Amino acid sequence: MIARIIVPLFLMIVLADLFVDLHYLHRYKKKFWLRRLLWWLPAVVLLVYTVVLALQRDFAPHDNRLLNVYLFLVGLVVVPKFVFALCSVVGWCFRRWLHTRRNYGHYVGVALAFVQWYV
Repeated sequence: MIARIIVPLFLMIVLADLFVDLHYLHRYKKKFWLRRLLWWLPAVVLLVYTVVLALQRDFAPHDNRLLNVYLFLVGLVVVPKFVFALCSVVGWCFRRWLHTRRNYGHYVGVALAFVQWYV
């Protein structure tokens, strides 16, 4: 199952973390490498977990718990980051189009990420 959608999953995991890393984490000067390491650690773990699940012979593991844990982690970690990054990019486009200084996409992205966690 995961092998069929491995490319969109890789893009969701990597692009969301890359966006936040480039736009927010580069501003910190003290202990920069530690924050980046802690930020990228869940992404690397999920990428390895995705590859392990994609290499399954039957497109799904024999034990459904592995797939359930993976989907739980994707919903808990990857989807909120991706929603925030997507809303932030859309807000940046609207900011450029309307010639304003404030990017409201950040606020919408944070709100939608929290709503996604609680619903």
